[in-house]
Amino acid sequence: MAPKQLSGYAKRKRKIEDENMKKSQAETEKEHVETNKNEEDVIHNVVDISDPRRWEELNYDEIKLLIEKGPKRDNNIVSGPYTNERRKGQPRGGLDGEGYTDWGHASKNLRKHEITPLNETIDKVEYEQLVKERDYWMQVFLRIIAVVKFLAKYSLAFRGSKEKLYQKGNGNFLGLSEMLEEFDPIIKEHVRRITNDEVHVHYLGHKIQNELILMLGDEIKKQIIKEVKEAKYYSIILDCTPDLSNQEQMSMIVRYVKCTSNSVIVEESFLGFLNDMTMVKAIKTQLVNIREALLEVGEKDNDAAIASVANSIANKELGEFEILVSIVIWYQVLNEMNIVSKKLQSKDVHIEIAIKEINRLVEYFKDYRETGFSKAIDEAKEIAVKMDVDPVFPQKLLIQRKKRFDESSTSQEVSFTPEEIFRVQYFLYIVDKAILSLETRFEQFKNYDKLFGFLFPYNLRGIERKDLKSFSGNLENALKYEEKPISTVMNFIGS
Repeated sequence: MAPKQLSGYAKRKRKIEDENMKKSQAETEKEHVETNKNEEDVIHNVVDISDPRRWEELNYDEIKLLIEKGPKRDNNIVSGPYTNERRKGQPRGGLDGEGYTDWGHASKNLRKHEITPLNETIDKVEYEQLVKERDYWMQVFLRIIAVVKFLAKYSLAFRGSKEKLYQKGNGNFLGLSEMLEEFDPIIKEHVRRITNDEVHVHYLGHKIQNELILMLGDEIKKQIIKEVKEAKYYSIILDCTPDLSNQEQMSMIVRYVKCTSNSVIVEESFLGFLNDMTMVKAIKTQLVNIREALLEVGEKDNDAAIASVANSIANKELGEFEILVSIVIWYQVLNEMNIVSKKLQSKDVHIEIAIKEINRLVEYFKDYRETGFSKAIDEAKEIAVKMDVDPVFPQKLLIQRKKRFDESSTSQEVSFTPEEIFRVQYFLYIVDKAILSLETRFEQFKNYDKLFGFLFPYNLRGIERKDLKSFSGNLENALKYEEKPISTVMNFIGS
């Protein structure tokens, strides 16, 4: 059924209603626009939000409106001011000068400026100065290293009694630097800066000398090890020689065959001195590899004597559990003594620090005497498992003692297990000898502490006046010589 057509009256009535609705909507939108315009006018009356000079004074609403609307733009301007004027000696539109006027080509020139070669940028002078200074210090270091290499090559002493240039007795290092200053322009300039106090870090002191010696030594050692690894045949030589203090110094020398395209040379290189701590540490940390290497030599070496010695060391010396325990014990003892020894040899150590460290070491060994053996057994068992060694002490032959005529037949002798025998005869013997040696050797330090201990800063601050006089009197009695007392200390205390 087709829809019913509206009459003319109905059509006119609907048209009037539509027009009224559109009119009403237009008035509503106009009121809304006027309201917003009034708000903007109010804000603009307070401050011009488009003026960048006033942006710091904007409140929250003004900032919000500025973000929504954005700053005013003059759409009539297509490009910036254009001028044909050029600064003298400066191309038009350059961004690296004192000003810029060619705004019409700003974006193009900016891209061009970004890819400008470095030698044409504004920091050209600073960069050239930086490169010059870098090259200068590189040349200085090359000469310093050359002096270090020369002195080390001929085993000459570096330092003397003084550490300043042009002072008598300043040593070979500074002496060679003074000699180079006469002929070399780089060292001449370096010495000039030093003498005029233009530089505070001159790299001629003893610290940089020691650093360079260590660095060069490490590089030489790396090169020797590299050549040894490339060599087909090599051997390690350990030799002991007493020094001036009659202490044995063990040196390590490696001998290897160096093959080149033209010749075959047997080289010998000195790798350094080994102390007891270094040797025990090396053995302890490489026990598994050492034993495997010895077993391999015993199986594959064609020389029967060498193979027999290798098998004996691998199966008897390194194949017994008590040897492993001995290595662990010695490592712990020597490690603690080595730590204290390094502290006592430092240049800034004081007598009160030395006494503290020695007392701490004695207390450590006393505690280690009670608890160290069981810990050593546990650690040795872990190593024994890796080496496939039975972690038990071997049972040694017991010698029966003859009984005396007055002993009863029922009396029983006290028997010890192999572990207890090892603890008493080996572990306790070593630790007790270490404690006795420390207490005996440093007894003089304790006497010094009794006489001079009250003068140490940590004691002097809390001591009372009467005790200070008593200690000073004891010191006076100890320092008497031919009945002439040192009374200056007492006079000072009495005043």
